[in-house]
Amino acid sequence: MTPDAFARDPHGDAAHDAADGSAREPDGTRGDSGDPSGTPILLLLGLRASGKTTLGAEVAKRRGARFIDLDALVAERLGHGAAGAALRAVGERMFRLAEAELLVELLAAPRTERAPPTVIALGGGTPTAPGARERLDAASTRGAARIILLNARVEVLLERMTRSGVDRPALTTLSPREEIDHLAAERLGAYRSLADSELDTSDLDFERSVRALESLWAAPRSRD
Repeated sequence: MTPDAFARDPHGDAAHDAADGSAREPDGTRGDSGDPSGTPILLLLGLRASGKTTLGAEVAKRRGARFIDLDALVAERLGHGAAGAALRAVGERMFRLAEAELLVELLAAPRTERAPPTVIALGGGTPTAPGARERLDAASTRGAARIILLNARVEVLLERMTRSGVDRPALTTLSPREEIDHLAAERLGAYRSLADSELDTSDLDFERSVRALESLWAAPRSRD
């Protein structure tokens, strides 16, 4: 699997810890988010195969940050090795409840000045979890988090899903193309209402996508 597929296999550690150290923005300056570490949590939103895990993990690696794949963490809590297996085993309702609990824990976790910054790849359905949308909005509003929506054209998302081989259970009875269209129509409005910024990676290669994401993380908050 290549980075260009923008779809990392979720099997493995849900969080990757980098070396300790004072976090700095890509331009070398300290952020001012109201967070003790000086850098807001980077929260990545988007549909399946939008690049949340692959790009998020790479940005975390380059920034010396901790990376968390929320879907993988939920699966681990539910006693399964992957999100797809957990979703099939417990159903979407129980999966979303566990997701909501973990989101509360992650956003409320105490931070210290020397703690590394954090990058969290949210699940595609995270904003639909009970109370999640309000908590995400509150974290962004108080400057504790920077929410970035990753997006791509439907045909690009479909190609990535096909190439990646990642287990993604169907959420509807529709064809893969129709399901993406359906989820986009259902969720993009909510994503955009939460996002501080949006990055369309349809025509960007892996390196340009990573650099653009780093820049958006460092940019001043622009959402009203």
